Amino acid sequence: TSGTVAILRQIDPDLTVEDIKWILMETALDKGAVGEDNDYGWGILDVGAAVDSVLARLPREAPVNLAASTSADSVFLSWERPDPIHQSNPLLHYRIYRAPVGESYPVDPIAEPADTSAFVAYVDAGLDWDEYKYAVTAVYDLEESVPSNEVVISVFPSEPPTGLSASVAVHTVTVEWSRPDLNRRSPAYEVG
Repeated sequence: TSGTVAILRQIDPDLTVEDIKWILMETALDKGAVGEDNDYGWGILDVGAAVDSVLARLPREAPVNLAASTSADSVFLSWERPDPIHQSNPLLHYRIYRAPVGESYPVDPIAEPADTSAFVAYVDAGLDWDEYKYAVTAVYDLEESVPSNEVVISVFPSEPPTGLSASVAVHTVTVEWSRPDLNRRSPAYEVG
């Protein structure tokens, strides 16, 4: 038992005596009558289950305060490091996920920045004119966190539309133009 306690305290030195007691009782292999009994107590010590229980309690917080701004074809993302981060489950890096609004996030992130300072920034450049959503996760030694808050931002072209044309039919003026980065005709707008 003392060896198991030493292992648990090595993983998480902040565990209290009461924490350790409950972890050992909850993870013990029950023998005899269900629950605590006079022959086996709470059961046989299960070191692996006790270690897994402590590891599962370590924080895996998501990045906080994700924000976005845009300039031409780039999106500037910023966020804050999650808190707390435990010494037994260090923060390794982040994963940035992007998808057009209305679509699901892809399985693979667009980037994995290794900057784990208090405030982190990333520039996603060379984007098409569209509306995008972003989320960021923290990757710890043990596993990936849940996603941060989601931000939605529109990317607009830095050049003006091209191919402006107008036509008149009876009492209606139809105006058309091309989106500069997609070289595609926009829907016609009519003024009557």
